[in-house]
Amino acid sequence: MLLLGKRLVLGDRRWDLVALASFLLFAFVLTLPLWRDLDHAVPEANQNDHAQFEFVLARAAKLVSGGGGDWLLTGDMNAPLGVNMMANTAVLGLGIPLAPVTLLAGPAATFALLVLLGMALTAYGWYWVFSRRLVESRLAAAIGGAFCGFAPGVVTHTQGHPNWVALFLLPFVVHLLFAPASNRYAGVLLGLIMSYQVFINEESLFFTGLGSAIFGTLYALLRWNEVDKARFFTNLGIAAAITGVVAAYPLWVQFTGPGSYHGVPEFTTSYGNDLASFFSFSTHSLGGSFSPFGNIAANRTEENAFFGVPLVILFLALAVIFRKRPVALAASCTAVVFAVLSIGRDIIINGYGDVTAPGPWEPFAHLPLFDSVVPTRLVLVAIPCVGLLLALAVERSRTVLLPLVLAALLPIVPLPMDTKQIPPIPAYITGHEYRAQLTDGGSMLVVPGPWTDTTNLRWAARSGLEFPLALGYFIGPGPEEDGRGIFGPQKRPTHLLIADVTATGVTPVPTAEQRAAFAADLAFWQTSVIVVPAEHQNREAVKMLLADLTGRPPTEIGGVTVWDIAR
Repeated sequence: MLLLGKRLVLGDRRWDLVALASFLLFAFVLTLPLWRDLDHAVPEANQNDHAQFEFVLARAAKLVSGGGGDWLLTGDMNAPLGVNMMANTAVLGLGIPLAPVTLLAGPAATFALLVLLGMALTAYGWYWVFSRRLVESRLAAAIGGAFCGFAPGVVTHTQGHPNWVALFLLPFVVHLLFAPASNRYAGVLLGLIMSYQVFINEESLFFTGLGSAIFGTLYALLRWNEVDKARFFTNLGIAAAITGVVAAYPLWVQFTGPGSYHGVPEFTTSYGNDLASFFSFSTHSLGGSFSPFGNIAANRTEENAFFGVPLVILFLALAVIFRKRPVALAASCTAVVFAVLSIGRDIIINGYGDVTAPGPWEPFAHLPLFDSVVPTRLVLVAIPCVGLLLALAVERSRTVLLPLVLAALLPIVPLPMDTKQIPPIPAYITGHEYRAQLTDGGSMLVVPGPWTDTTNLRWAARSGLEFPLALGYFIGPGPEEDGRGIFGPQKRPTHLLIADVTATGVTPVPTAEQRAAFAADLAFWQTSVIVVPAEHQNREAVKMLLADLTGRPPTEIGGVTVWDIAR
């Protein structure tokens, strides 16, 4: 069924190439700070998730190069239990095709390329759909597509979540879901694309399904006699069957396999959008320094709303102007629904953490599947809805509405990524000096700080995952009976003791119980070598503690401090 208006008569394909090249060039400019120094530049707002993605990209390259191991589980961190990668962010759908880049240039280069391609191809995907199904003007389609690929809610995730930037398959999910009856293979293609999206980002696919359900229902009610309902449900059934067959085993591993859990950590389900964030400008945009509000996002990687007052006003005006056009009315209502839901479990006004009342997401927060949603991201469904209205506005009246559209978009134009410098990877890792201590296949314990310390993941990724890690940065099952996930492994006594010394700088005299726990924990982790990074907080205090616990002095090698436990 044809939902999105009249079909475009294809003209000169050169405009498609111009649009794609423009999106790629702009994405390159935004990611240039990473490309300038791939070895040391990381996103300023979220270096930990960046390290996690270096790890999963290195793991995909290891699998492609014949490194062995289970594709859905990994023993490369959290030894000896491993990690359920399907229950985390494995992004095999991105990491495997780009494995040659990772093998040749390293995971940091692949991360930068993913962010670049993610923005550009997402913009192009919506441009393609808009130009084929919505508007005849390529300029209108390009503006709508550019907003979808470079909106604040997308750009914010360049700081550490490339899976939330690489949304380029979702426009084609929508396109095929509402395909005309003449497209006999829509159901099959939709099933294949949905299956692939499972291995990129399941949450965004879930959001797309919810958004399409609301949009499609509204449109069907407005155009009941014109909608080919039989074709729609036939295509949906075929797609669901294909996705079920392809993804059945991976999803079984995700929800019932080793390291599985039920629901993301509780505190992340409280991440909602402050009401003020809809009217503010993202810190990653031109207007960021002119925002009148303070700390109104969970963190700088989750500035998912941040449309700004001009665009909010324009959206409301366009919703009224195009209210008699079913596709626009359905899109407007869908955008409002998801914007409201993204407020989260608590209503917050101009000050993250200042709860004023229960929010609209609270009734859904503990339902199966919904308990794995980070509510603030629900507003991302509104982005293509707004892009659709912008495209309609530009096509309808370039002389009147185009200047208003450009004026509303100007403050949210993204800036090049903010980056920070990390210390060089020590020669102990780059020179493979660890191989002398890990001959028995044991794990490396890179002395932990808080659970957010991802030094070990970055080292492992840059080494090509040649050694398993004790501990790690992931979501796994918690100790509670409800099976809800927690960040990182369940803490053992030695982890807690070292973390306490790291935080305080005070070295205690270990008790007999702590010494016994230390020996038991090393045996549990199958640790062959303990490493203290040169930049570790309160390093001398930690070294004194470990020298006492091991009963011997360390070795200074390759820029780090090492205890060879296996000898």
